[in-house]
Amino acid sequence: MKSNNKEFSRHERVAAEIKRTLATPLSEIARHAGFGLVTISEVRVSMDYKSAIVFLSIYSGNTVGKDFFSLVVNHQKGLQQLLNSRLRLKRVPKIILEPDQTESINEKITELLNECSKPSCF
Repeated sequence: MKSNNKEFSRHERVAAEIKRTLATPLSEIARHAGFGLVTISEVRVSMDYKSAIVFLSIYSGNTVGKDFFSLVVNHQKGLQQLLNSRLRLKRVPKIILEPDQTESINEKITELLNECSKPSCF
């Protein structure tokens, strides 16, 4: 009987490798363009490995963040080619870049909780 003592599933390993591969080029794009800090907050690989959604957190002003995201989308083809050359997979997932909305969602939840903590909420 074969024991499966792997710490991570294949999906998690592929997502981690995509994150590791794209982190440096994305920070280089941000540095050369004069934008703030960009990080990959999460990578979600589809069950069939055909696509991977890469969530980007951009730490800068709101409009600057939107400008940077459009710049990164313009570099998407080059980032995909980099993944294709570096990942040793039969089928490399097609990357889909998305802005991470976690911070704005957390701010909205905090705002709503603060409003409900007032006596007028009850």
